[in-house]
Amino acid sequence: MEDFNANPKGSSSHTPSWKKEIFRSFKKYHLTNTIKFFHETLLPTRVNREGSIPTSAIDHIYTSQHIIENTFYSDVHTINPTVEFTTDHKAPFVIIDKCLFYPHNSLGKQQELSTHRPSQRKKLKYNYNNMDNEKWKIYTDRSSLHLNKNIQQWLPDAYSEI
Repeated sequence: MEDFNANPKGSSSHTPSWKKEIFRSFKKYHLTNTIKFFHETLLPTRVNREGSIPTSAIDHIYTSQHIIENTFYSDVHTINPTVEFTTDHKAPFVIIDKCLFYPHNSLGKQQELSTHRPSQRKKLKYNYNNMDNEKWKIYTDRSSLHLNKNIQQWLPDAYSEI
């Protein structure tokens, strides 16, 4: 995890060579950006001085394939200045299955009992043109599961934006 203050897809004139080399190493060793794994694009993590809307994705968490396979979710958190601290960044976070840290313990046996694990599904994409009633039902059920699972995390951020 790093506060890179650099976008891996950013302009080469704005990214120092040593930061570009770090991004190349991540790619070379097949490390995965957790935010990009769980979302279609990188999520903005920095707010520019002129406004309150996040404008660039410059804070990242990269991990190995083994860890991403034991990850439930990754997103960015809006820092509440009255409760936490003041910053012009959002905080990236990752939720990892505790079984990863206890491989030889009885907790490891619970892994097969785990509920929905998005990391085990590679970016599921639906072809809406080929959907029939059964496929729409599956789509609806999976969407509801994902939304209900994450609603507790989204509500505090939503209320802090109001």
